[in-house]
Amino acid sequence: MTDEWTDFGVAVTGVSGALIGLLFVALSINLRQIVDSPTLPGRAMVALVLLSLPLLSAMLLLVPQPDVAYGVELVVLGVVLGSWLLYLTRPGAREAGQTARARLVGTIGPVVLASASVLVGGVLLVAGHEAGLYGVVVAAIAAFLGALLTTWVLLVEILR
Repeated sequence: MTDEWTDFGVAVTGVSGALIGLLFVALSINLRQIVDSPTLPGRAMVALVLLSLPLLSAMLLLVPQPDVAYGVELVVLGVVLGSWLLYLTRPGAREAGQTARARLVGTIGPVVLASASVLVGGVLLVAGHEAGLYGVVVAAIAAFLGALLTTWVLLVEILR
């Protein structure tokens, strides 16, 4: 069933790579301000790991393998990267002046949604449900939106 998702895997891999490049442009342009901040380096790392989630999910989708094996890989990816992301967004990592609402929408929401979607998608695939592939779709959208918001902050908002 994953054979029908090849085009999606190629598209997500390409978009992830392009957005990682945009993140590195933002980092290089405003490196001094980011490094001088107590919280922005961590936020940049969240964006990078967040973009790695759909990148790795899509790359693994392109590997010829049984659906159950792909499901196991998604579970491992969801646990490992999800744990790392939750650590990076732990309480106390909030930027000065950032409201709880902005933190929820821009950082925590995408992290939890992307991680949980990959994890649940993997579990469903291991259980034999094709619907698990849609977890990768939700994870990619959440990761892209969350990383884009952070990249915007690192590229534009940091200069205000």
